[in-house]
Amino acid sequence: MGNVIATTIKNVISWFKNLNLKTNVSKTKMLHFRNYNAQKSDIVIDTGDSIIESVPYAKFLGIVIDEHLNWKKHIEMLVNRLSSFCYALRSLSYISTNRACLQSYFAFFQSRVLYGLAVWGGSVHIENIFLLQKRCVRILAGLKSNRESCRESFIKLKIHTITALYVIELCKLIKRYPAKFLSRVQGPSNRLNEKFKYDLEVPQSRTATYSRSVKLAAIKVFNNLPEELKALQGTKFFNGLKEYLLVNCPYSINEFCNLNK
Repeated sequence: MGNVIATTIKNVISWFKNLNLKTNVSKTKMLHFRNYNAQKSDIVIDTGDSIIESVPYAKFLGIVIDEHLNWKKHIEMLVNRLSSFCYALRSLSYISTNRACLQSYFAFFQSRVLYGLAVWGGSVHIENIFLLQKRCVRILAGLKSNRESCRESFIKLKIHTITALYVIELCKLIKRYPAKFLSRVQGPSNRLNEKFKYDLEVPQSRTATYSRSVKLAAIKVFNNLPEELKALQGTKFFNGLKEYLLVNCPYSINEFCNLNK
């Protein structure tokens, strides 16, 4: 296997060279995706000029991808950046207006959280980011105690929880790529029950990894929306979705799924 990969990489480097493109092999890393119980690969990739290092995680386009795809490393990196902002926000709150602090939150906290959220938002480690988000909301709302609930402050400040942002990003995928998501009346189950007419078809999950996929997560959250909301299209759908999530302020996916029951 190592020889096949090495040969392929050499061919790619040669192809780039013929196009007058230079490949920086020193920045190339090998990442072996595996289950927790699978042995780590001992493959050595020798391109002739250098050996490609095998790493447990790597940063790609601003997102840290690890060998188990549990997004722990990415969230750790994000937590470090967001923690620094929380400290800066508290300092800013002493010398600036509430409006300026709120604008800073959206510019430096929420914008970073939204990047790639649909991919890594289902990780169990996302709770660490939610704790920082609640810290920001307490600062913005002027709450003194960490024991004081900030749910009402989320609503008052018109800030969506990390769970609500995750739901919105998943729904964006559904609306952006409708051909990837069949309705139940289009799918093999052909359920014509009035209650489910706007629901999406749930594909059969054959592996535990697929059951945690972004596609199934998107279908799950969409099917748990109120029927009148699922029936909306375009801007009306997203406006209604944002208002629904803001008013109900879900703290977790389980809480979100129980809203419509």
